[in-house]
Amino acid sequence: MAPRRSRLRDWAEYFAVRTMSWAVEALREDWAIAVVRGLSRLACRLDRRHRNVAIENLRHAFPGRYSDEQLQRMVRQVYEHFGLFLMELPLMYRKLHRHNWQKYAPINELQRLHEARRTGRPVILTSAHLGVWEMAAYLIALSGVKMDIVTRPLDNPHLQELSRRFRMRHGHDILNKHGDLNQMRRVLTEGGTVCTVGDQDAGPRGLFVNFFGRPASASKAIAHLSRRHNALIVVLLGYRHGGLMKCAVRIPDVIDPQDYAGSPDAAQQITQRLMDGIERVVREDPTQYLWLHRLWKHTPPAASKKPPTDLSTAA
Repeated sequence: MAPRRSRLRDWAEYFAVRTMSWAVEALREDWAIAVVRGLSRLACRLDRRHRNVAIENLRHAFPGRYSDEQLQRMVRQVYEHFGLFLMELPLMYRKLHRHNWQKYAPINELQRLHEARRTGRPVILTSAHLGVWEMAAYLIALSGVKMDIVTRPLDNPHLQELSRRFRMRHGHDILNKHGDLNQMRRVLTEGGTVCTVGDQDAGPRGLFVNFFGRPASASKAIAHLSRRHNALIVVLLGYRHGGLMKCAVRIPDVIDPQDYAGSPDAAQQITQRLMDGIERVVREDPTQYLWLHRLWKHTPPAASKKPPTDLSTAA
């Protein structure tokens, strides 16, 4: 049973987030950036546990490429990036609207999403904890695409409600990752669009695929839902490009489950291709990826008996 949460702590966290949001909106933009960068560096210095996780993840993802000093600098940049990410959340609703959003994001890549939807088939839009994913979702809404976003509820109920209201302001609907499977199926059956993230650890029962040269546990659900509903998988990632409130949208792959019809290993192949697309974009700027969580928390069952196979060289 999960430990009981402190109501006082939940309220304290909520008011801290709201206060930061109000301060960001009240300050001049250059002052707000300076404050957020300072707080991000402080958080990096104090948050030893997640800092060490990030360094270890980067060391495994890019073996021998970076010195210890470079890894430390990259992790500071990761903290700074996500500090600015939080700062942008309240700003984007004031600054972005239907008449100006194309100034903040090139439209070219989004055309591939619209083309997938024009086929009349359902779409599973798959993102990752990269760049400015919340802004990308908002820009997608402003471009005319309504989605049902699958999320894991936050532990803090007040922050969860705040997050839900923010996301619904996009014009999207929110689905619970742990309890709304039937609703996801209904949306896909009706030819709609479901949005989820593909880079979360799926536990010991997930599909183990290659991610940065190591076996990582990925969710089976995306591939299974895609095959069951003949849904196109659009791998879409948004990252900061050109300064604050600037988002570049990348679609490294559109996966058609029909290409794997009859394959006994279809779910594995689809999931591997999805993760390959995410990895390609992460490699372009690793400092915008959320290395702070344990990406390789679980290992394949056979790992306790023999060394893990390098999936990138497996036939």
